[in-house]
Amino acid sequence: MAKTPEGKHTGHHELKQIPPLDYSFKKLELLTEDILREKPRGSRTKYIPRRGSNERFVTASIWLNNNRIVSVDGLHKLINALLEYPSRLTWLDLSFNRIEFLSKDLKKFPSLRILYLHGNRIKDIKMVAFMLGVISTLRTLTLHGNPIDATPYYRNYILKTIPQLMSLDFVMITMSERLAPAPPHNLINERVEKMLNEKSREVY
Repeated sequence: MAKTPEGKHTGHHELKQIPPLDYSFKKLELLTEDILREKPRGSRTKYIPRRGSNERFVTASIWLNNNRIVSVDGLHKLINALLEYPSRLTWLDLSFNRIEFLSKDLKKFPSLRILYLHGNRIKDIKMVAFMLGVISTLRTLTLHGNPIDATPYYRNYILKTIPQLMSLDFVMITMSERLAPAPPHNLINERVEKMLNEKSREVY
C-alpha cells in the first residue's frame, strides 16, 4: 500500500473509488507535459483529486475525452507526470478525439481495465488487435464511432483477437459470442479497405 501525506494508506481498491482526473473539453491536441499547466475540471465529478507527496494527483482514472488529440504518443510520460501511482491507472477515457493510430504507450499500464476510444478516427482493425490484445487486464473497451466499426465481422474480430474483454462498445460479451467461429480473415482482407475508406470520409 502507498502512504498518503495525511499518514493514511491508499490501497488499490480505495484508489479506484476516487473520481477521475478530468481534462475533458479542454481543446487539447497533444499529450505533452503542457497539460500540467491546465487546471482539471471539477464540474462533472464534483471533485478534483487531491495531490500526493509528489504533487501528483491521487486517482486511478483520467478523462481526456472530447478534445482534439491526434496521437497517443507521449501518453505514458504524461500519466507518469500527472498521477501519483501511474502503474495503477485503471480507467482511461480518450473518446471523441481525432486519434487515428494507437501506439505502444497503451501497453505500459499494467492495471488498465477500462479504455474508451469511441468517436475517433481509427481505421486499422489489425493495429487495434496488435496494440490492445496484449493488455491482459483490459476488460472494457469502446471502439464504436470509428471507421473500423464498418469492418465486416467487426465485433467478432475484436472479441477473438482481444479475448480478455468482458464488454465491447457498452455491450456485455455473451457466451454464444465467445463460442462463435472466428471471422474469415480473407474476406476481411479483401473488403475492409474499401469500407474503411468510405467510413473515413464520413468521419472527416
